[in-house]
Amino acid sequence: MKILAVDDDEIIRELLSEILNALGYASVVLAESGQEALDILEATTDPFDCLLFDIQMPGMDGISLVSQLRNTVEYARTPILMITAMADRKYVDSAFAAGATDYITKPFDIQELDSRLKLIDALVTERKQQQDRNPVNWSGADNAIMNPADTSQRLHIVDVDGVIDYLSLENYLLQMSRAALFGNCVFSVAVKDAKHIFRGASQYEFQFAMTDVAEAISDCLKPFKFFVAHAGEGDFACVRDTGRSFDQKEFQTAVAQRLREMDLYYCDGRPMVLHAVVSEPVQLDWRSSRSSVNALLKTLQNAESEANALETSPKQNGAFTRRLFG
Repeated sequence: MKILAVDDDEIIRELLSEILNALGYASVVLAESGQEALDILEATTDPFDCLLFDIQMPGMDGISLVSQLRNTVEYARTPILMITAMADRKYVDSAFAAGATDYITKPFDIQELDSRLKLIDALVTERKQQQDRNPVNWSGADNAIMNPADTSQRLHIVDVDGVIDYLSLENYLLQMSRAALFGNCVFSVAVKDAKHIFRGASQYEFQFAMTDVAEAISDCLKPFKFFVAHAGEGDFACVRDTGRSFDQKEFQTAVAQRLREMDLYYCDGRPMVLHAVVSEPVQLDWRSSRSSVNALLKTLQNAESEANALETSPKQNGAFTRRLFG
């Protein structure tokens, strides 16, 4: 795995170089500033697999560097691990909002760094071998018909406020837990009958329908601080601050109204009717680093179960099917 490490502190750079080499990562390039990092990235003919960024640096800070790289084709999806002394929530939130994959605070534990890099290395390898499970890399024509397995993979949704990749969302929760930062709740949203709705649909239709659902969720979560991630099929995992004021039914109604306002259609002109079901929220108390992720997974299961149990009368179901499939 080819790594670029960026830090303005020479001692940290030397330390990172020694540690990374000891951990078995021989291909490591160092930079002392954001601008130098950009120059290195532009000049290389062999793209880097992993990027390690400090936050507080003269000139361009690490978060700005993340934002800039996420707008490039070459590094839109490259894992970025923040290694920084900044432990305050505003820095954690800003880093993940900009597109960071993971976050470690200084002074860091070598075993912890090793475990994070092993996960990143496995992700890089998997993406190279299997065309990625998180997020989906659509290949071929936009009009290609969806395979049943395609809907289960996690999409990379861009240009929607607060929407990040699922792996980043899990890492965000883990970092909040490690830092004992309180006040969040997790919940999930499931589109009822997503597999049925998108059976025979094109990749383009599925990608943009899920982007529209993500946008509806995002719009309804404002002005709170939040993150949303596509979790496969029609499922979305969400984390929001001030969880005790979250009203499940009110939010579900708001998302439904926003989806109706979007007036969605298939490419052939048929209306696309999407019903979003919202799980009960779970208030996080950060008892352990994994409990927050386990709570998130539980809300995904609950949202799917509630969507599957949603009753539709035979008359309504027939009209629903005719609208979708003619």
